[in-house]
Amino acid sequence: MSFYKQLSDLSRAHKLKATPLVFMPDSKESAIQLLKSNDINIDGIYAHPLSSVQIYGTPTLMLVDSHGRVEKAWVGQLAPSDEEQVVSMADK
Repeated sequence: MSFYKQLSDLSRAHKLKATPLVFMPDSKESAIQLLKSNDINIDGIYAHPLSSVQIYGTPTLMLVDSHGRVEKAWVGQLAPSDEEQVVSMADK
């Protein structure tokens, strides 16, 4: 979860050109509890069946442009090099 904490911290410091959103199949309350317990602060938390947003594996991370188009998607736990790629692509 440390990578997601890093994204959360960068977002809070306005250092991302992206807005982190969390989609979880569980209730919004359980998602908030999970994120809070890991000191991850994300405002956009949604409880939906993952298939409704075309997510079929977790975790899934998507970089979406201002027109709602997915620029890049990552599925599963990321390797450190992929984490660096995410941060550099989302960096302002």
